[in-house]
Amino acid sequence: MVNIEGHPKEFDFRALALPEAMARSLARAFAAQSRGWTGHSSAQAYWGHLTLFAQFLNGLDQVPDDLDGLTAATLKRWRARHGGRGPNPDRGTRAAAA
Repeated sequence: MVNIEGHPKEFDFRALALPEAMARSLARAFAAQSRGWTGHSSAQAYWGHLTLFAQFLNGLDQVPDDLDGLTAATLKRWRARHGGRGPNPDRGTRAAAA
């Protein structure tokens, strides 16, 4: 992510300790969202939510391999625990596909 002043900031999706396909999909969603950001603070806030989401996924009995493995029940559990805060992976993947 490069801010409005041209300073880069990198995020290591391997640090999320998720299956490789899931990490790649989240990275694509992150990149799609970042196109509208002008500062590192937006990126850092979104990264914090992604980290929280990854911790939630890693706490599941079975971590989905990719976003298409997320069930409605899993997402309801996420929303119940976190009040719906955090990234919307579906929104990001649609933006990435556009």
